[in-house]
Amino acid sequence: MEISSIVIATLLGTALGGLLFCIPGVGAVGIAAILLTRFGSAPWLLSDPELLLVFFAALAVSNAFASIIPAFFFGAPQPSTIFLVVPGERCRREGRSLRSALDAGRGCLAGIILLAGLSPFFLYLFAPLQGLIFSHFRWAAALLVLYMLGSEAVGHLRREDYQALWMAPLIFILAGFFGVLLLHSRLFPRFIGGGTLYAALIGLFLIPPLVRRMLEPIGEPPKQETGGKLPRERRPPLLGIAAGGIGGLLAFLFPGISAGPGALVAGHLIPRKRERAFLFSQGMVQSLVSAGAFLLFFLPERAFIRSGLARAISPYHHSSRHLNSFILIVAVILIAGGLSYLLFHLTARLGRSLSREVSPRVLSAAIIFFVLGLVCFRYGPAQLPVLLTWACIGSLPLVFGCRRSNLFAYTLLPYLIYLPGWHVPLAAFLGLR
Repeated sequence: MEISSIVIATLLGTALGGLLFCIPGVGAVGIAAILLTRFGSAPWLLSDPELLLVFFAALAVSNAFASIIPAFFFGAPQPSTIFLVVPGERCRREGRSLRSALDAGRGCLAGIILLAGLSPFFLYLFAPLQGLIFSHFRWAAALLVLYMLGSEAVGHLRREDYQALWMAPLIFILAGFFGVLLLHSRLFPRFIGGGTLYAALIGLFLIPPLVRRMLEPIGEPPKQETGGKLPRERRPPLLGIAAGGIGGLLAFLFPGISAGPGALVAGHLIPRKRERAFLFSQGMVQSLVSAGAFLLFFLPERAFIRSGLARAISPYHHSSRHLNSFILIVAVILIAGGLSYLLFHLTARLGRSLSREVSPRVLSAAIIFFVLGLVCFRYGPAQLPVLLTWACIGSLPLVFGCRRSNLFAYTLLPYLIYLPGWHVPLAAFLGLR
């Protein structure tokens, strides 16, 4: 490949992702599917498939930065950015949303730099490490589940909130049961169709906080941004790097633990009232999972498919991997990370302006109608019942005062059931086989 072609592909992927993924409901996997369907068989790409992989590497990096915008400013999260909704709303009311969003962007940039620094270790240690992880990783998921339910139970007992105490495990089991039906399409084909996973995740994570914003009473208008700089502190970035690194590496090294649980772990490692460190850690998890999982696709000995973006690309372009490809992608990730951070300054300002000029009710209603139209246009109106069903499940934690982290059972519980082989008697008991 020529240097000029690599530069153009990197710039195009960074710019396209940095602008598109600021739109609520637009994900990297859906964009990849559209682009591959339209242009995947173009002669100029077939002659040099590595060029397309450079483009998607930049797209994966820009996705980590841009996905912060809809969650932080509009209250429309993805599973990995669900914990940015509450601090985003609080910062918007207090007139410091832009500076706080830039802290999350700095965390993304730190995650990119950490990922590039760890890339030599992936070359030689990742394959043997995976052999160890695959023999024990179900215990990691089980311990995470016990911690999630146990810590919430302790919190409800202290507040004597007994209704939420028994509703939390019920919501966890309900989300996990539907996750079993959703993720194992070979076992339950009658429940799965094109776009079902996308519609389910939109309903589970994006719709409920938007509905809540529409139902909340109109409060005081947000304060004006002060424009002053926050004091430079060494501890929040260092604390955020440590917590975000642990959560991000846990998420993309261990199967079954997605970016959402990784962000949950990172957030719980941050003491309360350390908001800057928390935002920094959430940004790190975003970049480590989004770009790191895609980087594993380029390991020379064996390509590990850990991200939806790599899974979408692999049927089209799965050329032989070598060391030069890996080094090239690491360089592309670094360059795209720097460019995405600069673009993030612009998109964050645009998101701040839109969230201040438009009423939260109007903005939430517009996003809901846009997402519903996107689902109907892309996958057909048959997916709307799926979206509404999962939206009802996603609303239960808000209704009963439980933690929304219980919704991550949609990935954790299926892995815990599938690995020991319990899915076979479960399917037989339900009459689905």
